[in-house]
Amino acid sequence: MTERKLEILIVEDNPKHLADAQKYMNSRIEKGALILPKYAQNYLEAKNSLDTGRVDGIISDIFFQYGGNANKEIVKNKCIDELNKRVEECDWQDLNSMKKRHPSWIDDKNTPPLGVLISKYALANKLPIIFCTDTYHHGHETQIVHAYTIYEKGLRNDPERFCIEIVDGDESDMENIAEEKNWGFTYGHLIRNIIMKNLGFGFDSHGIKNFNENLEENNKKVMKISKEYFGPEIIS
Repeated sequence: MTERKLEILIVEDNPKHLADAQKYMNSRIEKGALILPKYAQNYLEAKNSLDTGRVDGIISDIFFQYGGNANKEIVKNKCIDELNKRVEECDWQDLNSMKKRHPSWIDDKNTPPLGVLISKYALANKLPIIFCTDTYHHGHETQIVHAYTIYEKGLRNDPERFCIEIVDGDESDMENIAEEKNWGFTYGHLIRNIIMKNLGFGFDSHGIKNFNENLEENNKKVMKISKEYFGPEIIS
C-alpha cells in the first residue's frame, strides 16, 4: 500500500444520514486516516463521480433519486433487469420474492433500488461496494436486493469479482425504517475488502481460502494497513 489516500464514494440522499456519514468520515480524517470521501446525493451525481474520477470503493444507499429527467418506467426496468440477471446467474430460484413481498417501488409508489445500478458498475470495474441501508434486508422493499447480493454463490467461483454486502440500520426490521445507519460498521467492511483486494486476495471464496491458509500473518498485514484508514484504531 502507498501513502495515496483511498477515495471512497458515498451515495446517500437522506440529509440526516448524509450528515451522519460526513461526521463519521471527518472523525476518521481527524484521527489521521488516509481517506478522501466523495459524496453523491443521486444516481447521476454518483455516475459522474465514477466516470470522471478515481474511486477505490463505494458505500451506497439502495433507494435514492435518479437526479434528472428520466423515464421512470425505463429506470425501474433497468433495476429489475439487473436484479433478475444476477439472481439467475447463480440459479437462485427466488425471483418470485418480488411478487411475494411486492415492494412498493414495483407499483411506482417509491423510488426503485438504483443502488443495484451502482453495484453493476462496481462489479464491472472490480470495485468493492457495500450497501448501507436504513431498511431491513428481508423486508418487503429490500428482499429482492438481498437475493441479488447473495448471488455471490456464483460470484465466489470468480476471483475477479468482489462481494456486495448489505448493512442494515440499527433498528430496522420488517416494518420499521432505522433512524440511523451503521456507518462505522459499513466503513470497516469496505476497508477490509479494499485491503484484501489490494493484497491480491480478492473478497471471494478463492481469496478467503488463500487468506486463511496463512491466517495469522495475513490478519497482521490487514490490521497494520487498517491503521492508515482508521487513525489509531484497527478493525476488530
